[in-house]
Amino acid sequence: MKFRLSFALLISLSFSEAFLVSTQTTGLCRGSAHELSVKGQFGRGGVEKLSAIATKRQRGAISKPSLVAACSNKNCGVSKKTSLLIEYCNEGTVDASKEAEKILYRLEEMEGALTAVHYASVINSWANAGNTTRALSVLNRMIRYQESDEISSKSVVLPNSHCYSIAMKAIINSFKTRDQRICSNGSLAEQCENLVDKMKKINEATDEIDARPNTVVFNTLLAAYSEDVTALFLKRKMDDRKRLYPNVEGLSNADDKALKNLVGKALDLLKEMEDKTSNFPDPDVYSYCTVISILAKCEDMEMALLAETYLPTVTNRYDTPTYNALISAYANTGTIKGAERANALLEELEAAMIEANSSVQPRNFGANAITYHNVLSGYIKTCKIGDDGYAAEKAESILNRMEEKLSSSKLTEEEKHYRYQPNVIAYSSIIDAWSKSGTKTDRAEALLHRMENKGIKPNVVTYTSVLTSFARNDSIEGPSKAMELLQHMSNLYIETGDTSVKPNVISYFAVIDCWCRCNVAKGGFEAEKLLQEMEKMYRHGDKKMRPDVRVYARIIFAHAKSGNFDHAINVLKRMEEFTLTGDEKYALAKPNQVCYNTLINAFGQRGKAKKALGVLNQMDQFSSKSGGVVADERTFNAIIHVLSTSNLKGKARKALKILERLENSHIDGDWTSSPSARSYNMIINACSNSIKADEQERKEALDIAFDVFFRMRSSLNVKTDRYTYISMLKTCGKLIPKASIEDRKLAVGTVFRACCDEGLVDQQILTNFLMASPDDLIQAMLGQGRRTSCLADLPKEWSDRSYK
Repeated sequence: MKFRLSFALLISLSFSEAFLVSTQTTGLCRGSAHELSVKGQFGRGGVEKLSAIATKRQRGAISKPSLVAACSNKNCGVSKKTSLLIEYCNEGTVDASKEAEKILYRLEEMEGALTAVHYASVINSWANAGNTTRALSVLNRMIRYQESDEISSKSVVLPNSHCYSIAMKAIINSFKTRDQRICSNGSLAEQCENLVDKMKKINEATDEIDARPNTVVFNTLLAAYSEDVTALFLKRKMDDRKRLYPNVEGLSNADDKALKNLVGKALDLLKEMEDKTSNFPDPDVYSYCTVISILAKCEDMEMALLAETYLPTVTNRYDTPTYNALISAYANTGTIKGAERANALLEELEAAMIEANSSVQPRNFGANAITYHNVLSGYIKTCKIGDDGYAAEKAESILNRMEEKLSSSKLTEEEKHYRYQPNVIAYSSIIDAWSKSGTKTDRAEALLHRMENKGIKPNVVTYTSVLTSFARNDSIEGPSKAMELLQHMSNLYIETGDTSVKPNVISYFAVIDCWCRCNVAKGGFEAEKLLQEMEKMYRHGDKKMRPDVRVYARIIFAHAKSGNFDHAINVLKRMEEFTLTGDEKYALAKPNQVCYNTLINAFGQRGKAKKALGVLNQMDQFSSKSGGVVADERTFNAIIHVLSTSNLKGKARKALKILERLENSHIDGDWTSSPSARSYNMIINACSNSIKADEQERKEALDIAFDVFFRMRSSLNVKTDRYTYISMLKTCGKLIPKASIEDRKLAVGTVFRACCDEGLVDQQILTNFLMASPDDLIQAMLGQGRRTSCLADLPKEWSDRSYK
């Protein structure tokens, strides 16, 4: 099947990858057998004869029905059988390939009738029909004949380099289509390596030049390495997102090792091809482009620098595929330094084109649109939420250069489009970069209007990036602008039926997020209206508009932020009912910890500790009924924090029970509920804030504080830090009566000595020690008075960890 790359797909690949995919990897020699033989890629024997037969067939001298009728005769000659074989092979269908293979086996019975061209044509036919297994079986048939002693040497046809390269390309295509019949036989690189090894053995046994691996074969092997590297690269990207979970860490490390192994193999192969003393063919521009594209996926500056060392080896100094692959290597590093170097290489190509000063330039010379997009992408990859917009500014400057050259260039319209036309991906990515800046989001909206004025149609990704910029700007007019743009998208879809502009779940989420961030009392209600729209669309058949738990969590947040807690709890209860009953009339997503934690934090910020505890109880009851969501570390820490800042009676005791529950969850095997130093420190802080309680409760709070402190000191999982000692010294100063000098000396002295032993003493800890300590304790421990004590005068080992 023919394969054509869209311009958008070309932008997402390095140029060398796109070239290999379109001409080497997926083309599978789609031409006629005559074309293939004339190119001289099938070996020498029988080429002239087959070429003459094919030429006669193309002139219409023999019709296909006549050939079929003639070949049904047992006495039919080689010429007609070969012509019919060519006819079937050119069709490239499963049925035609079967017929071609039958003719091939008949020709095998005729001594001297076959050449490697016949076999290669049938292999190619099966490859084009999408059946790599049958293509390989034909190749293996040739190999078995060569290895068999029972077959006369006159009847043996050696598989040549083109037979192998077609088979290897077919394997590559099978991996692209995930054909399990092929994928289950081992990795792509291993299968292609096995074919190359077989070819080398045949060459050693026969010393036939045609059976020797040529540059195309090794380039195809490099392409196989590239495909495996791409697969690992994408898998590693997915693993990066999963590293929150400890059980996949080993998989990611294994992938990194496999990636390095493949890169090493590609570099070794290229080195052998470059070695003039070896029997390997010389590398060509596609060899270097493929290796550079492999190095580009390493996302490593050292690999990019290594890729640049191959640049002088290319015959054409300003070869577009090579430069594009190299620029992609630098762009993929995700660093400003890499993006700047990519831009410098682009400027080299621009200067070369100016120096050439020609209105008609070769397609493989200088920069093209892919070059500009790769450089632009390099800057985009350095963008982070909340940055200063530097990367977005640089990316837009690249876009400005493209538009300027597009309008001022003297090239033909076709050439200008090839060289300088920015696509919707370029605009969308820059808009997204501006939205991440947070402070310059107006640039995102301006760029949207600019691309519309230039006749470039935005898609849903473009519009959604602008909607996201409204949310990140936190402006008062943001929600109204977002609603207006969302309505514009809906109207465009209704009027034109163009699904590329139809708002999706992410678009709605961006507008909901916009209402959540704004300080408007009705924000929660407006956000819930959008949720109801999504639910309605889903229930009317648009299954892609199903809101997920993140959408519901934002609605809960919006209501809670506005103080509309009843509405927030109602949304949560709807989600619980859906989980318990499965009835979609309630909601379309199950609640998770974020939904409950959002409510707990909101109640805590308003000082409603009892309400927060009520949410925890609600969560526990729901968990006992559904066996699903359970409280995690964030839930428990949120409750502890709420208690520490509340005025509840016995809050220190309540906070300790929550901590013990968190500890027990971890012991029972819930690895998502592991207590941290922050958990313990908040308990101590809750004790410190018990200063207004009665004497009995203050004494209990002090005991709890020291209990927690000693637990931390003896724990293997958490360590005391500066906040622990600050909170403990404050607790001692607040809860121990000033008249109880001995008690103060014992408690404060114990804490401060432990702090000194750990080397954590800093100025704030020293200040709290001085405030909590009696004068004689200060004199005894520091050797000086309260007012003369200075951190610089203390032993250095007391503070050796305080600044690390």
